[in-house]
Amino acid sequence: MRSILFKDYLEQRMYFLIILAVAVVSLLLASWFKQLDAGIAMFLLFVLQGPLFIYLAANHQISSEVNNRTFPFLLSLPVSRGRLWLAKLLFAVAYAALLYVFYFILALLCGMSPGDFLKFFRSSPALAAGVPLVIISYGYFTSMLPRGFATIATLITGSLAVAVASSLLTVTTINLGLLTVFLVVVFLSLSLIVFMSDRTMTSQMRGIKGILLLLVAAIALSLCWSLLGAFAERSWQIDEISNPSWVPLNGGRQILWRVSEIPRWWDIVDTNRYYSRRLLVQNLETGGVRQLGSRMSSFVGYEKIANEGFININQASFFAGLLRGLDDTIYDHHGNPLVQLPSPARDKLDCWKLIDDRRFIYVETIKNGQSVITEFNLYEKERGNKVVFSVQKGFDFREFIVMPAQEAGKPADVYICGKSDEAKDKLTLVSIADGKRTLLPVDPDAEVVAVCSDYIVFDVYNWDRESKTGSHMLVVAWLDGRTRYLDQINERVEVAGINAAGKIVAALYLPGDSAYFNSTMQSLIEIDPDGNTKELFRPEQPGRIDAMLTESRDKAFVFYSSHNTKPLICKHLALDFTTGQISEFESFNSPKNDSSSRIGLPMNRAFHLAGNRFMIETANEINEIDIASMQVIKRTSFEALYTRMVKGGGQS
Repeated sequence: MRSILFKDYLEQRMYFLIILAVAVVSLLLASWFKQLDAGIAMFLLFVLQGPLFIYLAANHQISSEVNNRTFPFLLSLPVSRGRLWLAKLLFAVAYAALLYVFYFILALLCGMSPGDFLKFFRSSPALAAGVPLVIISYGYFTSMLPRGFATIATLITGSLAVAVASSLLTVTTINLGLLTVFLVVVFLSLSLIVFMSDRTMTSQMRGIKGILLLLVAAIALSLCWSLLGAFAERSWQIDEISNPSWVPLNGGRQILWRVSEIPRWWDIVDTNRYYSRRLLVQNLETGGVRQLGSRMSSFVGYEKIANEGFININQASFFAGLLRGLDDTIYDHHGNPLVQLPSPARDKLDCWKLIDDRRFIYVETIKNGQSVITEFNLYEKERGNKVVFSVQKGFDFREFIVMPAQEAGKPADVYICGKSDEAKDKLTLVSIADGKRTLLPVDPDAEVVAVCSDYIVFDVYNWDRESKTGSHMLVVAWLDGRTRYLDQINERVEVAGINAAGKIVAALYLPGDSAYFNSTMQSLIEIDPDGNTKELFRPEQPGRIDAMLTESRDKAFVFYSSHNTKPLICKHLALDFTTGQISEFESFNSPKNDSSSRIGLPMNRAFHLAGNRFMIETANEINEIDIASMQVIKRTSFEALYTRMVKGGGQS
């Protein structure tokens, strides 16, 4: 084998010197045109010239033996065909390694630092090490074929490569390391089979066998690739619970987990670069786990009315490891898919809105030639989808407004909120019922913070260019065009909702403090539409105050936590707006004020289930409570749920 290696060295050394000379000349030309820097040097050497010359060298190893008619002499040596094939392969690998070493020296002479070199190759180790190996193995395979058949094989594989690499954005989702292993094994196996099959390198049968083997290998590779993708879709290995971690579904009987998955080397999607997340639904009673949506999906939002809800999931769609699209998929609260919103709808944060337990509205952007049409679609469980409003230009959508019906049994009023060209300084409301437009004398960029059957509350942000300071102000607007600026409230407030008495419930920030950024509040207040305020709750120490109203809006669950006290003060309260009574839960454990939890969940998350029932997170537990009876209905440990999910998981 040593004599074979030395023979290849003697034949390829001049070729090697020519390759180095070409590299030096290209660098000198780039320098002459003042285009040479470290990045250019690495691109010319390692991305452009290196792969090309490695392919030519690998292909030349066998084809030169055929052209010089020395192949029969090699076969006459007391060396098996297998060892002969291996010797040629080892020389090709050493040849490529030596070429890259000399390229590295040239790059250093051109001003590149070793740190730049390491950064260049560490950015994609699969490409840095894999591309030369793939090129060597492919050049080796084509060198086994007669000249004409080698061209055909190159055209076939080149067409496939172009089809895969047509979009660089999608290719980046592929597990390139795994693909490299697949391709190297396939091409080396094909080259060995062809090399061992026929003693005559110019035989037509050899070429036919090679092409057929290439097609069979492409089909087998595709099948194996697809099977691995399907297996990865159906199995998971949980690493940690991510933040925010959970959402209650189906009246608190199930929990939607956002989990971080351990990346697997055999997954055809590169989970190190892309979303390594899954959405898993766990039954609290049985511990059973199932997957919601596809792998690599992310949770967008959840809205509910009357114990029913809709889940919005940003769902990734893959084909053979390529990202086909990122669509928003709407599920009901049982986890059944309802509607898939196409990717353009994701351009808007508020692209959908729940109306009631059977209807929601969403935005879809359609490109028609040079024009863009925005369609507003209404989904009804019984009737499906219909377009309720469309606009080509002249209307800038902001968000949806759902105003509850004033009488029981009547549908809610739904409005499309935005800025129109006809009134750029006013807010335009479009009714989905009859298409009627209403102009409100409110800044079109104002944010809707609360809605009831009588009026809408906006948060208007004003920026003073001279002082470079901003201020917030609440605005109450009626559909008849009346507005009232609540300028009596000079501090920032966080609105929780509007209670049954038609008054705004909000947490008031600490005056004179940058409380908006650190969430420091001094009290919970009640504001009527005229701006008159009433204090509902004031803790001993300023801190974080969160309030969640019930569906009847006559009660609220209030959570308070201090910021600067040791130990941390934490209170869970029930507030009755009718009587003004505040009751405190005393049966909860104190929340952990550290990050030592194995699961690492954030503290004190709360969700409204139905009626007076809430599900809250305290001290690494999930507690279901009733704020009317002040009863703790259920307690569930995160540790127990996590353990059951890990033991029972792995198959969806």
